[in-house]
Amino acid sequence: MRNLLAVLCGIVFLPLLAQTPSNFQDFLNLLENQPKSAKTAVIEAFIESQIRLPILEDNKVIFLAKGYTSQSPHLLADFNGFLHPRYVADSTLGQMHSIPGTSWYYFQKELLPDSRVLYQFNRGDTTYNDPLNSQIGTRFGQPYSEITMPGYQVSAELMADKAIPVGQVEKQLFPSIIMDHERTIHIYTPPGYETATDSLPTIYLHDGSDYLDLGRVRQILDYLIHNKKIKPLIAVFDDPVIRGKEYRRDEDYKNYIDRELIPHIHRNYRTLSDKQFRGIIGGSRGGLSALSIAHSLDKFGKCGVFSPAIFPSDLQEFIEFLTNSHTPPTQVYMLGAIYDHIWYPDALRLKKYFENSGVDFTYMEISEGHNIEAWRTQLDEMLTRFFPF
Repeated sequence: MRNLLAVLCGIVFLPLLAQTPSNFQDFLNLLENQPKSAKTAVIEAFIESQIRLPILEDNKVIFLAKGYTSQSPHLLADFNGFLHPRYVADSTLGQMHSIPGTSWYYFQKELLPDSRVLYQFNRGDTTYNDPLNSQIGTRFGQPYSEITMPGYQVSAELMADKAIPVGQVEKQLFPSIIMDHERTIHIYTPPGYETATDSLPTIYLHDGSDYLDLGRVRQILDYLIHNKKIKPLIAVFDDPVIRGKEYRRDEDYKNYIDRELIPHIHRNYRTLSDKQFRGIIGGSRGGLSALSIAHSLDKFGKCGVFSPAIFPSDLQEFIEFLTNSHTPPTQVYMLGAIYDHIWYPDALRLKKYFENSGVDFTYMEISEGHNIEAWRTQLDEMLTRFFPF
């Protein structure tokens, strides 16, 4: 049916447009002169003629969507915070432009050459992926339409390699007296751990199972250890139970990490006790929590933060808390995501603070949005700075 539509539209399209448009704006200009009765057929034929959708012109991306009756579509994307009603007040950030005389709409956006952006469309009460784009990515495990620019590259450690040795992951149900509930934790031990005798560094990760699965942390650790980019280490993945409470500087959660989880790991695994061999990592609210815990407990020498989500909490108050800390980590690695519309400003403000804090600070940016699948691309850089081989 699609091919038949293309042929029928082509019959209309070719005679109506005497010249081939060199870009989308030229096409819109030519479309203005077409009879109203033919415009929809002309634009649909133009869409069929495209090699790739959304349309890519140098660093400009043109998104196309069809509207129905009085419902015009909106673009929900990384770069406008998916118009999240709690955090994004200006819905016009996703407003698409009507193509006069048709039911089609478009949205143009300049993207950096190495970008990866996720998006969807919304029309009325319906949110849906782009039917014109077969490229699908994931955001926190959910499928979204994806656009990758020509300069985007998949990191080597994210390419599965069955030839390298793999570490072991043990799942445990851990009863916490402080939290008054049972928690799920996973412990990664590197290849050869069972037969070795040396003690190892440890990293503790918020949102444990998400980083284990979506973040592919086990695969990344296997790659880095095998290629002698980092020292063998133990990774502890802690699953939240009441995430919204725990990751907002909750005292019970901090005490659970300090008095229960770290001692449990130290008793049952060969870990180095000095704080310089212990790191804590988190993204989004987990990044807020990681910073808070690392500045509250004298237990973590390394703190890794992906796209820290402070807003809508008071950022200046949080910076004052960091400033007054008597036990800051000695090393902080922070990632800012340029197309993280809501929390990129938090990363920039914290960057400015840490650059003047005296801490060994590294800041990196990626041309992506707010999701684990984006952050995992920088985990190798973070770990090689924390525990180089």
